[in-house]
Amino acid sequence: MNNYVCSGNLTRDPEVVSFSSGNQVIKFGIAVNGRPVKENGEVLKDSNGRVIREVVFWDCEMWGEGGASLAQYSKKGDMLILGGEIKEESWEDKATQAKRNKKVLRVKEYSFGGGSNGGGSENSDEPKEKKASRGRPKKEKPPVTDVDEPKLENTKDIPF
Repeated sequence: MNNYVCSGNLTRDPEVVSFSSGNQVIKFGIAVNGRPVKENGEVLKDSNGRVIREVVFWDCEMWGEGGASLAQYSKKGDMLILGGEIKEESWEDKATQAKRNKKVLRVKEYSFGGGSNGGGSENSDEPKEKKASRGRPKKEKPPVTDVDEPKLENTKDIPF
């Protein structure tokens, strides 16, 4: 089973790519805090006493109409909670002819996380009047790029 769940912050604004077939994909990046960094068996801490953690950077994609609100209402720095599967992309570098690959998180579901941009829990000491007026500002619609839909090659190498 290939399931991955994480929470992290967007490293760039989501980009909408539309294909001539009508399909679309939302592409974005996310930074996820990982394990604590250790040195000589000791967990490292910063000058404020907070544990220093490894950071994992993911390229993410979400296919179909489901990512429309993600693209419209999120921007670089926002926290997201993601669920999906990991896939590997492979290609040959045109300049060096070297084989390249990377892992991509194909997002199936998401949720907006809390933070300073208007999200978060309703359980705070903030007065209701202030909560009602602080709503998340609407972002301009993301740029849309029209491209041809990718063609799958060597589908007999896919294990399912």
